[in-house]
Amino acid sequence: AMAASPALPPPAMAASPEHPPPSPPVTDKAHVSLSSKAPPPPAAGPWPPAAWPPPPPPPPPPAPGSPICDPPCGRHGTCTALPHSSGASALGRCACDCNWVGLGCSTFAPLRLQTAEPRGVAAGARANITIRGHLLGKLASLPPPESGPAFTVRAPGIRNFTGVDVIVLGEDEIAVEVPPLLSGQRLHFEAARGCAVSPTAPLATVTASGCGDPGDLDCGPNEQPTADGCSCTCKAGWRGEFCTSCDSDAACMGLLASPESGDADADGDADESGGDGDGQLTCRADDLRYYQGTWQKALSCNLLGLPPGVDPMVISLVCTRDSVGGEGDCELLVAPKDGKDRAEVGRDGFLDCVATGCSFEAGARGFNCRDVSCSFGMYQPIIDQTMPDLVVSGASALSCEEQEGRASGRCSLDLQVLPIQLVAECSASDCVDPNLMALEQGSAARAHIIVVSLISILICCIAAGAVAAARACRVQPPPPDVLQTSVYGGGATFLPEDYNKMPRINQLVFRDVRVAVASGREIVRGASGTANCGDVYGVIGASGSGKTTLLDAVAGVMAPGATRTGDVLLDGHAIPTHGVRLPAMVAYVRQEDNLSLTLTPRESVTFSAQVTLPLECTAQQRAAAVDSTLRSLGLRHIADTQLGGSAAAAQRVSGGERRRVAIAMSMIASPRVLLLDEPTSGLDSSSAHRLVSTLQSLAAQDRVVMLSIHQPSQRTFEKLTCALLMHQGLPVTVGSMHELRATLSRAQAPCDPLANLADHLLDITADEATVGRLRAETAARLAPASQPVFARPVGPAPWEEVHAARGWRGAAGQVVAELRALYWRIGLSVARHPALLRLHLVVVVVLALAVGLVFHGVGNNLASFQNRSGACFFVLALFGFSGLSAMEVFIAEHELMLRELQAGYYRLWTYFAAKISVDTVLLRAVPALLFSVLFYPIMGLRGEVPRFTTFVAVTTLVNMASGLLCAAISVLFESLGAANLAATILMLLLLLMNGALVNLRDVSPALKFGQSVSFFRYGFEALLTNELEDTIVMVDAPGITPIPVKSRVFLAVLGMDAENIPHDKTMLVFFCIGHAALALGLLYARASTWRPALFLRRTSRIRSSLGGGVRSGMSDKVHSGANGSAQMI
Repeated sequence: AMAASPALPPPAMAASPEHPPPSPPVTDKAHVSLSSKAPPPPAAGPWPPAAWPPPPPPPPPPAPGSPICDPPCGRHGTCTALPHSSGASALGRCACDCNWVGLGCSTFAPLRLQTAEPRGVAAGARANITIRGHLLGKLASLPPPESGPAFTVRAPGIRNFTGVDVIVLGEDEIAVEVPPLLSGQRLHFEAARGCAVSPTAPLATVTASGCGDPGDLDCGPNEQPTADGCSCTCKAGWRGEFCTSCDSDAACMGLLASPESGDADADGDADESGGDGDGQLTCRADDLRYYQGTWQKALSCNLLGLPPGVDPMVISLVCTRDSVGGEGDCELLVAPKDGKDRAEVGRDGFLDCVATGCSFEAGARGFNCRDVSCSFGMYQPIIDQTMPDLVVSGASALSCEEQEGRASGRCSLDLQVLPIQLVAECSASDCVDPNLMALEQGSAARAHIIVVSLISILICCIAAGAVAAARACRVQPPPPDVLQTSVYGGGATFLPEDYNKMPRINQLVFRDVRVAVASGREIVRGASGTANCGDVYGVIGASGSGKTTLLDAVAGVMAPGATRTGDVLLDGHAIPTHGVRLPAMVAYVRQEDNLSLTLTPRESVTFSAQVTLPLECTAQQRAAAVDSTLRSLGLRHIADTQLGGSAAAAQRVSGGERRRVAIAMSMIASPRVLLLDEPTSGLDSSSAHRLVSTLQSLAAQDRVVMLSIHQPSQRTFEKLTCALLMHQGLPVTVGSMHELRATLSRAQAPCDPLANLADHLLDITADEATVGRLRAETAARLAPASQPVFARPVGPAPWEEVHAARGWRGAAGQVVAELRALYWRIGLSVARHPALLRLHLVVVVVLALAVGLVFHGVGNNLASFQNRSGACFFVLALFGFSGLSAMEVFIAEHELMLRELQAGYYRLWTYFAAKISVDTVLLRAVPALLFSVLFYPIMGLRGEVPRFTTFVAVTTLVNMASGLLCAAISVLFESLGAANLAATILMLLLLLMNGALVNLRDVSPALKFGQSVSFFRYGFEALLTNELEDTIVMVDAPGITPIPVKSRVFLAVLGMDAENIPHDKTMLVFFCIGHAALALGLLYARASTWRPALFLRRTSRIRSSLGGGVRSGMSDKVHSGANGSAQMI
């Protein structure tokens, strides 16, 4: 047909309304009617559509003066007036939109090229090419459109080819004649008509074969044309698929030739002295490692893992350094292995990339590049046309492994621009400076060794510190010659020596003290009294008379919501409403004996000695003080018996003995003012008498003792210097034993001399008339104005003097002493109650073995990807819900903490730090490390040291964040069950947002905040990306050939990125800090009874909180130390 081209009809000519277009020629290849076929569907959309072809819309009514087209143009055309036609009913013709033709522009005919035959032509001769495409012949035979060129076939890059001589062979075929082509030259056809241009089609190409002018060959820098001009061959000294691997030293020396001195000659030989006259390079083959002096490294590779039916492909990778030891650039080329196929695709191959900013480390079998840009060879025009906004750039990395007994190795090339990783078997050659042939070990391995060593040293230091703290706080028996003995009542009463040496307090006065609760009801109504130094001042009354509330008001320990009015003075200085917080000055023993039941009496008193006695006291002095206190209260026989807890009932101390232990903890500091709320409750008559006798002995040593007492015996009651009778919050009478008997006689309620005076006082409170007469008799002594005030020069309060004199000395030592004592007590509690720690360890060991075996043997296919995701989710859930055990950190000891804080034993933040640090180390870090050591190798996760350390760090941080959050939640609740329920619900909600159950990219904007506050989200991303980073996942779905796809593609689908691992770990640290701050803040708010003392504290060795005087009804004033500054907690 091409040979008989003169017999074919002439090319299509422009048509006009007067000259309709000629009918398409009828040939042997096409005997079909151009109008017999329905038009094809649009390029996009479902097929078949609901109705095709679409019915033309009804023509709109023509506007006045508009041209008239018959048939109407429809919605895909515009009616335009014909030349020389005018008037109200001018004739027109349709100007169709792009890809729409036919009468009324009703036929959709997209311009597409499918194939060109023959694909190969002889070089140097003209050739006729048949091009096929849907309705291509029909489009070529149509008249030219109103705008744009007529139907044209062109070949970009060929200057002498116009493509205007188009011969229509049939409805879907045309023929063109091409000029002579050079050998290896390729034509890419495209068609245009009006505004429509066909996209480039890979099969619509023609390649010339045969030998031509050697000067027209596109040979590489290390190649030269063959003698017949048909192909390229390597120059001397070079080898490999693209002649990029050196084969001699002379070839390497040619790389040093400078432009001034000239390049290497055509044979590849170079001056042996080098281009710059003093350089020297030698060729090293078959070593995948980089040398210190590597100048250029070339890899010649065979691509592996190609699907069946795909022709073999080769990779050429050449890396050249800018300077010895510096960065460099790399060029990558992927092309067919067959020479003819390579000639078809051209020198650019299928993939041509240039990487910049590449770093090479001596001894390493790979490199990393900051950026890479790629082109896709013969497919680049298609990509440019279909994806014009595609940016082909990113990072790249190469890693190789040597194969034993072979000169080649397996290399993995990771280009960020590609969704798959290129795996190939490669041989290498180096052009290297012979003076720099060292192969150094990478610094990464050394860094990992240093990190592991530092962690080991840190663990050893922590263990040594714990042992030192245990030895420092060890209970030591005192030597007998250190004990101080005083004789009282014919027996020996042992009192601790006063090591604190506090200023003398001469008088305690409370005047018109009133206490009202939140509802407004007054519990104490105008109580007044005076206790002098050496007195044992007692407050008696029936239950509910207000004794405890009065003691609380004097001590400055108010219940939440309660308010105090009136004056409480020590030597004329007002005690703040929140108390003195100086246990060596004012000590208050409450009615409830809140003690650590895991300790013994000796250990409890030793703990108090650790935090109340001066730093200068030696261990033997503290032990002597402890033993003296225990003897004075009759506790030596149970000194080493556990108070309660897990001890058997027969091995525990009684309630009355625990009460005396609580008193001993306050007496150890030898306070100047000792307040006790019903210290004899629960004691037998004899024990109560001995206790009050001991208090009388203590008062005789320049102390003020004030206590409330309930139904004492007569001899015990006579030990009181003065007694105040309370009834329904009102003071009834006050005085010594003699004065009380006289007052009762005057009030017509005399007491029998043989009767118990205390019982008689309680009995008469049942008679309101008698109570009224007693109040009238003692009205003068009960009046606030009658209470004498100790005359004292104007100056600071005694506790402020202590702060000014000693407050800023040894502040750091105070904190250390508090932490040491707290760690010692917590350690004893853990040692005697190891059930929780043991359960944690057993659970993680069992689950590590069981779950590790379930997920054992993970590979690199889709199922293994699912297994890794499931394992990471399970680990997060395990350590997330393990944090619920932190609920008891503060709930179990809440009352004990409040009592000791009110006593001034320690700061709140030191208690918080000790409790949280022990819980973090023993119940969070140790189980996470133990689980990781067992689970990680059993499952078969990646064995690199950085991967393992990241796994341990993330699991530990997640466990810590969960435990701290649960501890914060527990502060909000009184009940452990309610706290557990609230924490469980919150953990489930946070776990829902971790990225395993809900895709991080597809959540609604309202849930974005939920993701940002879920620490599980950062933990899951860190664990999963740490395991899948730089790996290949084989997509082995049933029915398809396995395809290697980079794991980052799957991670991107989940909304994750391996580069976020440092950010994720940082966020987990911030979550731990934030949860700890939240728990500490809630703990401050919960301790509302002492909240005024939160924000300022004097750091004195005499355990204290802030001091300062306030008057009744006035806001508290915070006093600073001698330098006028305040220390913030």
